[in-house]
Amino acid sequence: MPGVLTYSPAEIVQQLLIDLGLGTTPASGGDQPAWPVIADNEPGSPNNCITVRDTAGVAFRKHVFGQRNRHHGFQIMVRGGTHRIGWPKANAIAEAIDGIVDVTIVTVGGTAYCIGMIRTTGDVLRLGPEANSTRRRFSVNGLIYVRQSE
Repeated sequence: MPGVLTYSPAEIVQQLLIDLGLGTTPASGGDQPAWPVIADNEPGSPNNCITVRDTAGVAFRKHVFGQRNRHHGFQIMVRGGTHRIGWPKANAIAEAIDGIVDVTIVTVGGTAYCIGMIRTTGDVLRLGPEANSTRRRFSVNGLIYVRQSE
């Protein structure tokens, strides 16, 4: 059914970033690999990580069969040990997302998703330092049009 997603847009974008080689699959416990990509909850460590969250989307005209169509919103948070580590990673992610022009298939938990459009909605945003830390955070916000394959 159009519009129904088993996994959230954040989980789909998480897998897309891993598939593009912009980050790695997080470990289930213990030490994390370089630049783990996590959906929803940002961990306390490591210093360098990527977290994807769901945000407000934008509705647009109804599907030909009367169902809603939506560009789902997402936010990619990049945390780096320093500004010189975090900003280049966030910028690389933004460039990669905006460089996707063809339909892309992503598989999450055995379910295939067809990404018809994905784009950023602005520049990389500097969110500043974490309290009592050298770690810096950056945000890449965007929209994704995705359909679950049947």
